[in-house]
Amino acid sequence: MKGLAAGMDLEMPSSNGRTDAQLVAAVRDGSLDESALDVAAGRVIDLVRKVQADAGAITGLLDIDAHHALAREAAGRSIVLLQNAPVAGGGSLLQLRRDARLAVIGAFAEKPRYQGAGSSMINPTRLDAALDAIRDAATDDVTYAPGFSLAVGVDEAETAALREAAVAAASGADIAVLFLGLPARLESEGFDREDIDLPADQLAVLDAVLAVTENVVVVLSNGGVVALPFAERVPAIVEAWLLGQAGGSATADVLFGDVTPSGKLTETIPLRLSDTPPTSTSRASSGTSATARACSSGTAGTTPAASRSRSRSDTACRTRRSRMRMPRHPSPPMATSRCGSR
Repeated sequence: MKGLAAGMDLEMPSSNGRTDAQLVAAVRDGSLDESALDVAAGRVIDLVRKVQADAGAITGLLDIDAHHALAREAAGRSIVLLQNAPVAGGGSLLQLRRDARLAVIGAFAEKPRYQGAGSSMINPTRLDAALDAIRDAATDDVTYAPGFSLAVGVDEAETAALREAAVAAASGADIAVLFLGLPARLESEGFDREDIDLPADQLAVLDAVLAVTENVVVVLSNGGVVALPFAERVPAIVEAWLLGQAGGSATADVLFGDVTPSGKLTETIPLRLSDTPPTSTSRASSGTSATARACSSGTAGTTPAASRSRSRSDTACRTRRSRMRMPRHPSPPMATSRCGSR
């Protein structure tokens, strides 16, 4: 009610009728003047009428192909190369050889997480999957194994079978490209993340693959930062974020070296959630979850005092950041070592 009196016209996301009932009760008991409600409703109606009046202002055909090409370019520029360390025998895994035997592992390669959840969801004109784009770019056969399921309530037998199939695919490949990330049910508006960890079943698949090959590239799909406990064991790590409808093709562009990954980190990647000073005080009002925004440097949820802190935990955050810092100048070709450094 205070928000309405202060000029708020629209509540997002919906409270499923809870605040509607409060407004009705307030008008009835006289604690809210009905005229304030009329003013807010009138402004919303005026906006709808303006939009309807301008609906026919755009003429001509929409060039969907041109828009998709622009989306692909923007996505390619957004990808961050976190790591590209040398492997046994010299050289690094990225850029991928087109004639290499590749195993693509991870459900996100086939079913991309390309946008946020909740009210940010839109309908794309088309949707590129990284698996298809990699197969189009490669000259040798590309094997695929989901590795894990994005469904809820998967039993242990199915989880084990998916993991075993991933190991089999990796065993017969020169390089295994693992697509890991956060499903929308773990990252959305309306609630805080309780940790910054990747799902346990995904980490188990990665461990199993690393047991049979060291030639592993991890591609991440996530909106907020995730912990990287495997960073010392995985030669190449690509942070692909949520790239939009052309993200699958853009990811292949980067993996094969057609596009240099020039994106820069906008957030600190902590070693662990406890390495962020605000975690002891940034609790949700319900007291049930620690906000993941506390892991972001200089964003909402991080207080100025915490940002200035030079505690042991802040040092750990800066240590991880120094290991994964991208250069200030345009990124060099992919024949580089860790994090794009020469």
